[in-house]
Amino acid sequence: MLTTPCYNKPPQDCLVRHFAECAAATTLPVILYQVPSRTATRLEPATTVRLAHQVDNIVGLKDAGGNINETSQVRLGAPEDFVIYSGNDGETLPILAVGGMASSVWPAMSLAPPSREWWRRLSRATMRTHSESTSVCSLSSMCCSRSPARYP
Repeated sequence: MLTTPCYNKPPQDCLVRHFAECAAATTLPVILYQVPSRTATRLEPATTVRLAHQVDNIVGLKDAGGNINETSQVRLGAPEDFVIYSGNDGETLPILAVGGMASSVWPAMSLAPPSREWWRRLSRATMRTHSESTSVCSLSSMCCSRSPARYP
């Protein structure tokens, strides 16, 4: 799972190069992690869709961006087998509604048995088969200077 680089706020074209180089460094499937509240950089829907089409082993997105409209844009533009996971428990149902998948089921395990069964059925109904792995990448592949002064 790869996030955008923290603190330096690179432009989207540099993010494309960053993620492509990280993905090229592994044979494992790569999941992009949209978490701007932790990295200060948003991965725009067009960038995610571009990477999904151009980089074979970028297979999904864990979305904690908080914008269901952007999630919908990714779902509509990305290949059919590109998976989208909810990165925030409170956004799981809306992400499921636009074609995503549940990311963590721990909240469901603490629910009463009828709710737990509903959650399991809903999760199974939206599942697609694929391999899920993580990869690690150094920020040294970043194409742009780490100096915020380079970015307008």
